[in-house]
Amino acid sequence: MEMQSFISAYELLGLEADATTEAVREAYLQKVRQFPPDKAPGEFERIRQAYDLLKAPGTRERALVMGTSIVPGALEYLESLKPIRRHTLPGFWLSALKEP
Repeated sequence: MEMQSFISAYELLGLEADATTEAVREAYLQKVRQFPPDKAPGEFERIRQAYDLLKAPGTRERALVMGTSIVPGALEYLESLKPIRRHTLPGFWLSALKEP
């Protein structure tokens, strides 16, 4: 799961990253009362997706460990970094294997 989707889900439901299962459920029910499916189907669908993402405690804990409470803009910066490739040329390993 993408980290941005966790951040969006927390923001949509108005929750902090360390919210409990009860807090997630209560925020969901409050938003559903505010945007019922028959009057605001698009908003209800977004709320439902956010709730589905956050309702399982294991998923929330994984997101918390991965760092959902990051500085705005930091996610884009981290994603823009290119990974550093470090490797040793095969000559080193071939010479090491030939030595007794």
